[in-house]
Amino acid sequence: MLEIIKYDNEASWLKLRKDDITSTESPALFGLSPYTTNLELFFRKLTGETAEFGDNQRMRAGRILEPAIANIAADELGCEVNPFKEYARDDDRMGASFDFEIVSGEYQGWLLEIKNVDFIVYRDQWEDDEAPDHIEVQCQHQLELTKRPGIIIACLVGGNDLKLIKRERNEKMGLGIRQAIQKFWKDIANNNPPEPDFTRDADFIISLHQSAGDKVESIDEGSSVANLITKYRHARSGATALDKESKSLKAEILTLVGDEPSKVLCGLLTLSCGMIAETEVEAYTRKGYRNFRVTEKKPKKEKR
Repeated sequence: MLEIIKYDNEASWLKLRKDDITSTESPALFGLSPYTTNLELFFRKLTGETAEFGDNQRMRAGRILEPAIANIAADELGCEVNPFKEYARDDDRMGASFDFEIVSGEYQGWLLEIKNVDFIVYRDQWEDDEAPDHIEVQCQHQLELTKRPGIIIACLVGGNDLKLIKRERNEKMGLGIRQAIQKFWKDIANNNPPEPDFTRDADFIISLHQSAGDKVESIDEGSSVANLITKYRHARSGATALDKESKSLKAEILTLVGDEPSKVLCGLLTLSCGMIAETEVEAYTRKGYRNFRVTEKKPKKEKR
C-alpha cells in the first residue's frame, strides 16, 4: 500500500527518511552508492541515525536551478510539469522523494528527475543515453514504488547543455530492488549485518573504533592479528618508498617538460602543471605554487 506524505521542512523530511530505504540509499544495497556502503547503511538504520547531507556551492546552485531545468525540459518535451514534493513509502519500508511529475503530453504520468552536473563529472561518469549506475537504480526504485510508467532524467551539463535520458519502468529490476530492501529489513530485525568489505568499508569501520582503554594485550606471533599488523607495517613502509619514487618521477617529468606547459595531454592521461595563484585566507597568505596532478579519462563505453 503506497502512502503519500506531505512535509513542511527539511527536518520533517529527514525524519520520514529515517524509517525507510530511500531511492538514494538503495544503490548501497548493491555496492553502487558513491555516498555510503551497505555496512554503513545497516548500522545507521539499526541505530536510527539520520544521514547528514553536506552542502556546497554546486548543490545550492542545483536547488535554485531545479525549477528552471524542469521548465527547459518541459519545453523540450512539449509538456507541462508540476513539482512533486511529497514523500512516498509503502509497507516494505521502501521510500522516496521526487522532483517533478509530467502532467500532460506524450509522457503524462512519468516522473522527472533533475540533475545539475559539472562538465568534467558528466564527461567522466555519464553517457549521452546512460546515467551512472547509482542514478539508474535510484530512478527504477522510484518507479517500482510509485508504479509510474517511466521517468526522464533531465541533466543540465555545465549550466547550458540539457541531456534527456528516458527510462521506462523495468519491473524485473524493480523487483530486485524490492527484494533487496525486504532482505535488508529482515537482517536488521535479526541483527545480521552484512559482511564487511575492509577496503570499501575502511573509513566507516575505523570510525567505529575511536576509543580505547588502558589494557596491554599480548598475542601469539602466529595469530591473525599479528599477521595483519605485520602486513600493515610493510604496507606503510611500502607507502614511504612509493612516495619517494613518486617524487623522483615528478622531478624527472618536470625536467623533461620544462616550465612552459600548464597541461600535458598523453592519450587518456592529462598532467595539469600550471600555476596556482597566491591566496589569502584571513591573516594567512598561501604562496603561489605549481600544480602537479595526473588524471585519467575513462574510455567511452561502446554504444549498445
